[in-house]
This record gives sequence, C-alpha cells and structure tokens, in this order.
Amino acid sequence: NYSHNRDYWGVSLGEEGRIREAFELVNFSGRRNQILWRVSDWPALLKAVEKAGNSSDSAFYRGIASAHLGDLKAAKAELKRLREAQGKSVGNPYALIGKTRRLELDGVIKCLSNDFETGLPLLRQAVQTFSKIEYEEPPYYMRPPHETLADMLRRNKKFAEALQVLESGLKVKRNAGTIFYLVARVHEDAGAKEKAKLAFERFLLVWSKADSDRPQVRYAKGALAKGD
Repeated sequence: NYSHNRDYWGVSLGEEGRIREAFELVNFSGRRNQILWRVSDWPALLKAVEKAGNSSDSAFYRGIASAHLGDLKAAKAELKRLREAQGKSVGNPYALIGKTRRLELDGVIKCLSNDFETGLPLLRQAVQTFSKIEYEEPPYYMRPPHETLADMLRRNKKFAEALQVLESGLKVKRNAGTIFYLVARVHEDAGAKEKAKLAFERFLLVWSKADSDRPQVRYAKGALAKGD
C-alpha cells in the first residue's frame, strides 16, 4: 500500500493548502488536478488541463476553471462534452460522479451568467447527488459541491442559506479550511464584521502551514489587517 499511502498523504496535505508538499507525494497528474480543484486554484488548474485531451475529467476541470475565470463560452463547450459522455460509465460511484459534475458545472455557468433562478436549483441538485456517492480514500469527489453552492448563494446575497449549506458541508469535510474561508467571506459580505474576523482567524489556524502564496491566505490576512 506504499503508493496508496503516499497518494493519500498528498491529498491530506492538499486539504491544508500545502500544495507544494502535496505535489511531491502524489504520483500522477490526475491527482494533482484534483488537488488544484479542491483548493479552487482556477488559473493553475486550467493551465494543467488546457491540452489534456477530451476525457470527462479534463472536460470538467477545464469547464469549471474557465467558468470561474470568466470564460463562459469555453465552459459551455466543456459542459457539452460532459453531456456527450453521459451514460458511458455505469453504476455507483462513476455515474453519480458524472451527474454531479454536470449539475455543478451547469449551475455555475448559469449563476455566473446572472441566472441564479436556474443555476441555484442545479447546484442544490448537485449537493443531493454528491451525497449518494460511495465513500473511498481518497474521496472520489474531493471538493464538496456545498462550497460551490454556498459561494453562488453568497454572490446572490442569500447569506443565511449560504451559511446553512456550509454548516452541512462541515459534516462532510470536518474542519475544512476552505469551508471556514467561505464562512468568513459570507459574513464579510453580509456586513457581520466580528463573525467574519473570527472565521478568518479560524481559517488561518486550520491552514497555518499552508503555502504563503495561496490566494485565500493572502486575502484572509489582508482582511484581518484592515480590521486592525
């Protein structure tokens, strides 16, 4: 199990924002792509899969990264590829992974097109479908769609529901730094300065060994400095 243990160790480090250390341990590019997706490093993820072929994995990563970087036309093209691959994998977990990916990418594209009325229900469905995926180590679906849903709810100023979704996400990824970061961003946008401060501090505690150049780390430190 040596290779598996190195792989899982790398994934664990990725959860802590320790990407450089994680990449020294994981044994294949696909896992590295998963880690970049896990920590929402959209520029690095897009660069990694830009010329990676047309597998469903690459299509999803290109699509989700393109959407977050503002290239919705490219994201829609990748969603089309995902839909064309529908049904080629059967059974749990692969069919459920495919369905979750399609719902999540479609929902993100709609929300970032300011069609929250259509996009948010798709993302809620993605969370429900994700909950049916079997458990595996490392997880089959490393980035819970709760984070995407909560972020889009934040953008739509549905702060109370966003916090509820993140609380639910913490039951899937206990003590996840990325979730505490989003909790802080929701409180910040809602004008709850003290709650945002506490959440940013909690995030930086959980990610205390993270790479210092992680965007979330820089943003959290900047937000706390402004508060001082």
